[in-house]
Amino acid sequence: MSYAGHYIPAICALLLKQGDESRTGVSLRGAIMVSPWTDALLQMAHDAWFLYENDIFGAIQLIRYTIEMWICRVAAAVSPRYGYTICAQVEDATEDASGVKNIYNIKLKEDYVWEKKGLIGLFNRSDVRAQLGVSDRYFTVVNGSVREHLRWVDYYLPYTDYVAYILTRKLPTLVLFGKLDLACDWRGGVHMIESADWDGRNGFNEEARWEDVIMNGTRYAEQKVWKNLRLVVVLEAGHLVERDQPVLSEKLITEFIRETS
Repeated sequence: MSYAGHYIPAICALLLKQGDESRTGVSLRGAIMVSPWTDALLQMAHDAWFLYENDIFGAIQLIRYTIEMWICRVAAAVSPRYGYTICAQVEDATEDASGVKNIYNIKLKEDYVWEKKGLIGLFNRSDVRAQLGVSDRYFTVVNGSVREHLRWVDYYLPYTDYVAYILTRKLPTLVLFGKLDLACDWRGGVHMIESADWDGRNGFNEEARWEDVIMNGTRYAEQKVWKNLRLVVVLEAGHLVERDQPVLSEKLITEFIRETS
């Protein structure tokens, strides 16, 4: 999920490079990535178009922020530290200009509702804190501060080569994106997958076709399947695909586990 778009491909690649189960003690059967943040600069380059096609940006904003993102990418190629500073400014400016209340689901009118009412609320319940042995303490959200620190170290680094490696090694891989997610928008995510240099790249990009995912007569998603890769864009879902579309998510993940067991 999200920033695990760095961890999952890298960990899976490491395990595959180390050898079989007898050496690692791990039986790696597949990888699941939900709304992965894997190649920031490439994925962010699609944010303006994503906002435009959702009638949030006009043509002038589309052109402006697309150009600014292009400048950011060029600057990062010349001087990463300087470029990342520009990219951070462009990323923040794009989100601010959009006026979107929740970048994780552009249809929601509330800001980060799960942080206020979801896991943080659950962990701060007195009985939960008692069970965890921290009755005298409260949990708080640190996502923003951690993100700011990682911005200058790891945040903008591309991990697409790891994705390419695990796909080339034939590791079954399921990738899900929510069509309402601005944080890791689906257009940038699809481009990231399409840019991964694996042995099935040409077939996936040129021969595989988008097809509807139908459940109980309702169209829930679109997918492309090629060899060991299944890429699914889930309709009416944001960053937290499994929360927004729990029944479909359970079906997809259960099928994946069953097929790879």
